[in-house]
Amino acid sequence: MQSSCIIVGTFTKSESDERINKTIVEMKDLSSSLNMKSREDVIQRIEKINPAFYIGKGKVDEIKVIAENLKVDYVIFSNSLTPLQKRNLEKYLDLSVMDRTELILMIFEKNAKTTISKLESELAKWTYLLPRLTGKGITMSQTGGGIGTRGPGEKKLEVDRRYIEKRIGILKRKIKDYQKSIKVKSERRKNLFRVALFGYTNAGKTTIMNRLTKNNFFTDDKLFTTLDTVTRKLERYIVLTDTVGFLGDLPHEIIESFKLTIEEASDSDLKLFVVDISDQYVDLVLDDMAKVIDQLKLNNGDIIYVFNKIDLLLHFNRIDYFKDLYKNSIFISAKTGENFELLKKVILEEFYKKLDYFEISTDDENLKKILNYVNRYGIIKDIKSDERNIIKFYIPKKYSKFIKVNFS
Repeated sequence: MQSSCIIVGTFTKSESDERINKTIVEMKDLSSSLNMKSREDVIQRIEKINPAFYIGKGKVDEIKVIAENLKVDYVIFSNSLTPLQKRNLEKYLDLSVMDRTELILMIFEKNAKTTISKLESELAKWTYLLPRLTGKGITMSQTGGGIGTRGPGEKKLEVDRRYIEKRIGILKRKIKDYQKSIKVKSERRKNLFRVALFGYTNAGKTTIMNRLTKNNFFTDDKLFTTLDTVTRKLERYIVLTDTVGFLGDLPHEIIESFKLTIEEASDSDLKLFVVDISDQYVDLVLDDMAKVIDQLKLNNGDIIYVFNKIDLLLHFNRIDYFKDLYKNSIFISAKTGENFELLKKVILEEFYKKLDYFEISTDDENLKKILNYVNRYGIIKDIKSDERNIIKFYIPKKYSKFIKVNFS
């Protein structure tokens, strides 16, 4: 059964109408991911935060009237609320109130499928809830599940606090143990060229992954449907990894809890930042992405901006505009496959930039040694045997010193 809600967008006096509209659209998409339909948008520009309600009492009265008339189930704020503000608003409105962080955490909890994403999303939830404990217990807006909704006084509060602190400790230990297995997998892939897909949620990363690797991972037109880091082979020596999507102002609980998932792909050889070029707020999306990239320290190494969904463009001068702004960019349609061969070519070119090329004439004994080494670390292009053996091959620069010292 679909729930209904009111979206309350709070902004400073200086924020642009475009930024306001983007935030409201984003909040509607987030609530829709939890099967909640927005019935009304309330916009409030504020100069000073009200410590009791975040917004002014007059605006709270206005929301109360709208909520009663529309008979909605939730009121959702686009900003983060303090425990006191949330508690006061729920008491005054007689409704469940959520902020943006709580909404995102509930989506993560709903969409977590693998062991690690379940551990990370639960850790993020408890980290968010711990400072928000009250004497009557706490829930995740009655839909995400908490640890108790009733119970008097200080005893209940302390029981809940000890439970959450213990659970956080258990989750951190489990994630640390999982990290060891991740390191083992990373060690196995150290000789491969690793390409990682990053980008705003719902930009088409998984569709790109499916088309490049000929897989069929689930895709949906909702936010954060992919929470897990998935790696598949693109070519014999190239692997492609899809990662959790970005969103502007990602809650710190999510960033801290999902560090393992993000770090797994952050040291890749090539990063593809995927952008939905058809998004009407694409400039703002790119601004938000730049902040997240900096926040997660992803701006190291080789980067290519992949502007997706060109099939939805009405004005193709937008391509020229972004081509000038982002020199290292490519424009594709994951849906139709347009320019996908070019994308693969660009990936391969970046791959070969990391390699040294050798053409060595050698005897049978040394040929065997070279073959053993190259089969382990490199790519054999051609072998010809006549009076002497001629072997042509590529090998990553970090392994080429052995060849130069012993056979060149």
